[in-house]
Amino acid sequence: MKKALTLVAAALCLLAASAQHGGTAQRGQRVLAMLMTGATDSLYAEMSAEMRQAMSKTQLSVLWYTMEMTYGKVQSTGQWEEQHVMGYDVAKCRVGFARADLDFSVTFSGDEVAGMFFTPAPEAAPPQEPVTSASFQEKHLVLSCDGYDMPALLTLPKQEAKAPCVIIVHGSGPNDKDGTIGGNKPYAQLARMLAERGVASFRYDKRTFVYRDLPDSIAATLTVDYETTDDAVAAAAMLHAMADDIDTSRLFVLGHSQGGMMIPRIAQRTTAPHGYIMMAAPARRLLDLMMMQLDYLHEHGLYPDWPKARKDMERQIANLRLWGQDAFDSTMPMPMGLPLSYLLDLEGYDQTNEAKTIDKPLLVLNGEADYQVTMDDFNLWKDALQGKPNVTFKSYVGLNHLFMPASTPSLPSDYAKRGTIPAEVADDIANFVKG
Repeated sequence: MKKALTLVAAALCLLAASAQHGGTAQRGQRVLAMLMTGATDSLYAEMSAEMRQAMSKTQLSVLWYTMEMTYGKVQSTGQWEEQHVMGYDVAKCRVGFARADLDFSVTFSGDEVAGMFFTPAPEAAPPQEPVTSASFQEKHLVLSCDGYDMPALLTLPKQEAKAPCVIIVHGSGPNDKDGTIGGNKPYAQLARMLAERGVASFRYDKRTFVYRDLPDSIAATLTVDYETTDDAVAAAAMLHAMADDIDTSRLFVLGHSQGGMMIPRIAQRTTAPHGYIMMAAPARRLLDLMMMQLDYLHEHGLYPDWPKARKDMERQIANLRLWGQDAFDSTMPMPMGLPLSYLLDLEGYDQTNEAKTIDKPLLVLNGEADYQVTMDDFNLWKDALQGKPNVTFKSYVGLNHLFMPASTPSLPSDYAKRGTIPAEVADDIANFVKG
């Protein structure tokens, strides 16, 4: 039996609409209503055991506030649809928020809620071919790793026959090759800005985006290598063999957010890149960073229930860090509902210390208005890598986690607004790569 992989950065919440059909659709509407009214305890009681492992009570309450602040209030709902797929009943409905349309689906196994998903609604006329302009062209490729195939795009500048190339590695969650979030596609935007500056780039749909359902055998042993590192290393090997298209002696890996955090491990497992770029890379442990982010949201009125939920999460984190000791409680839920194997992998990863072993050119960038990965992280990187001549640091006033202009204060709703990466960011990356 399969179950959905749920990661915190990709999880979304929802609002309800009136039911238009009975049966499965009406049950789906009821799930929406419970989320809308904050009846997460009741919803949790109706979730399957696998669903409870994938999504904790804390997540259910966090998701609602994140959704409303990111996408705004619900403006409309579409027709409910019912399906029966591989023994499961599925209810689907399009929900129109103020700043985006999302497709919601809820899956039932008997009387239990077995899955909930929000996905961006398809564009009315999605482009069928790669983009081509006067300054660049894009080629369809496929990244293969461990039996998985991920659609990819190679963006090539027209003005340079064999350009240096940057591999873009995603942040956490099931991201597409463009890094789509709300109304923004930061990876696509950055790729085309770099091409205009004579730098090629390679980006791909994340494994957990293409293959959303994981067998229990994988979900139970999930690591950040499966999610991020392995595919990045495979991409480096693939691009290093493409001497007809790019200058393989000037191959760089650019990691954003969690992708940036994993750069030290990626660097340990491949010799192909000439250098590395870390954009908004966490220097702290994942769970400590999550606590900081939720504290910030509460301080700005986005998560009123956080003080109570914080106590539960503190207990869960403290228990996790007792792993291997007699005092560890195996019956206690894992923080944020993440798999134990995944959390232990990240808890044992000291990225700032491992980054000291990188002797190739390294560029560390951060937005000064980023509330997810703050200047505290940036300064931790500076402290850890102080005095290393191969490392360059740069921060940008007023830019958020997407390296786009932030509101004051920076909030999740910024991501739903269409933004533009300033030319300065692309200039700095291009100059670093070409220099």
